[in-house]
Amino acid sequence: MNIQDLPDRLVKGEKVQLLKPSFYRLFELHTLMDNFGHQHRFLADIWKDTSIETVAYELSKSVKCFKDDEDYVFHIVNQKTRTLVGCVGIREPIKNIGFYEIWYWIGTGYMGRGYCTDAVILARNIVIEILKPNRLEICTASTNHGGNAVARKAGFQLEATMKNFCLDADRNLVSGNVYTYELD
Repeated sequence: MNIQDLPDRLVKGEKVQLLKPSFYRLFELHTLMDNFGHQHRFLADIWKDTSIETVAYELSKSVKCFKDDEDYVFHIVNQKTRTLVGCVGIREPIKNIGFYEIWYWIGTGYMGRGYCTDAVILARNIVIEILKPNRLEICTASTNHGGNAVARKAGFQLEATMKNFCLDADRNLVSGNVYTYELD
């Protein structure tokens, strides 16, 4: 099955729907990224510039990867308002061994409402049902309490904490938590 042709049960949750990346959402995506709060400062190394041109360039890469069946970035859209609230991604960091990683971020104004957990559960189910992983994990900064809670609520278990693994919201080097999902 092509990941672009997913059934509704894999892309529609209780609160959100996952949509493939589209330029239709460019201005919403730019607004979310341009209004990142303190919690998102660790992303400054990834997105040094949140200009509309840079966001459009990154979005074009996401659209191409999705079309080419490589890494997948989904837009997280509120089911009721149809508003973009964040992104969730599925990537295969080590190709051809069935190892997948889920990553996510939610707009500052949408945190704490369960949108991210709903999206991660959907992404998890897509990986399990469509991609048939041998390993599925989430990595978070140990100080990212919201991100850690999302991983646990989505059924992932803490497997390891790695010292000096990533930057936190204050751009300090901190430990990283590796969560894995128990596969059959």
